[in-house]
Amino acid sequence: MTTARLPSLFAALAALVALACTSESGTSPLTTATTTDPGTAGAGGTAPLPDAGARVRTVEMRDPFGGPTGNLLFDGDFDLTTPGLSQAPWYAQASDGSQVELRLETGGLCRTGLRCGVVESKVLLIGFGVAAAASGVAAEVWARPPAGKPCKVVQARLLNGQTFSNLGFLARVSEEPGPDGWCLYRGAVKQQKMSVYLALNNTLAAGETALVDSATLLPDDGTHALAFQSPGEPPSGEEQARLEAARVWLEGHRLYGAPPARPRRDPR
Repeated sequence: MTTARLPSLFAALAALVALACTSESGTSPLTTATTTDPGTAGAGGTAPLPDAGARVRTVEMRDPFGGPTGNLLFDGDFDLTTPGLSQAPWYAQASDGSQVELRLETGGLCRTGLRCGVVESKVLLIGFGVAAAASGVAAEVWARPPAGKPCKVVQARLLNGQTFSNLGFLARVSEEPGPDGWCLYRGAVKQQKMSVYLALNNTLAAGETALVDSATLLPDDGTHALAFQSPGEPPSGEEQARLEAARVWLEGHRLYGAPPARPRRDPR
């Protein structure tokens, strides 16, 4: 092969490479759409995605600090409550008047936050709060009764934090749980000089449980339509006796005011 024929040979090779790298339409094979089986293709010419099957899990974002800001209850969403402690934000009482350990639930079963309370049959729950400085108090709490049970199986009322006298019964916003299974209880009372507590009672059958969550005491701005005109449904004789037993127990076991000063140790 002579050197005079090399340029023409290179030109021929370049033409063959260019022909191999283009399609009949003049577009690159890398950008050409992949053909699909017309028997499985959808209306758009692309095969439909396979069925993913039943949902395995749901991912949610929860606030571990609870809310809302300004809640006058010490722990309305149970995220700070430690079971079994006399200084805990919630007190659980058995039907015989003794303190019992408050059960807690975690995860997606709760309405807000990371934890919620479990209401057991014949167990009375009392949540501790304070009064608003210059206004009445608007209260809300959510409960999830057992499947098939109405909202009335859980009752909520506000108490005077010193005498445990009845301040008002929280009204049920509806008689049946919503689509998510939760019931809302709401009410408001006029300005109080003493602390305000939230008491939760129930008529659950033995072995049944309900969930309670998202309890709030907020300063009443005057816009709450369900304000109390009267104390509402008074507690029954049995409930009043249990409230009195709770008051006596807490008076003897719970610390109020500033903790006592500890004696100083001699550094020597």
